[in-house]
Amino acid sequence: MSCNTSGTPLIHGSASWYDTCPTTGGGGACGTCNNNNSAQTAWANLSGTSPQNSVAYECGSDTYACCSGCWEAGQIPLESCGSVICVQDTCTGVSEAITVVDHGPWCCCCDSFTCNGTSYVNQLRIMDMTEATFAYFSNLSAGLIPVDIY
Repeated sequence: MSCNTSGTPLIHGSASWYDTCPTTGGGGACGTCNNNNSAQTAWANLSGTSPQNSVAYECGSDTYACCSGCWEAGQIPLESCGSVICVQDTCTGVSEAITVVDHGPWCCCCDSFTCNGTSYVNQLRIMDMTEATFAYFSNLSAGLIPVDIY
């Protein structure tokens, strides 16, 4: 499903992928995660879940030491199970409406990228896409992509 990427992004960050959702569905914090679904993600600030071990918990409300100049973890928008967010790969411009089905990533990671002659440094990791979702945006071997959330 396409989405509107006009205007200013709500947040910039990076996305990784994971394959721990069952291929038949029913997994994750929301109980609907399906690794074969190409429009699902885990979100760092999920309503109704314990923040323990999430980006919001690990980084705290202040900028993490490795993320000088990046978004503060406390600025990650709060989303609920079933929320649909518009995600755009900053490098390729590919965008997709993605449903929040899980809580993560479980680290405070800051990533840097260079694409199309532009450097993106200290991008806070804000989402873990299902394997199929990440493959829609990029090759799995990339491991990480810079993203804008609308």
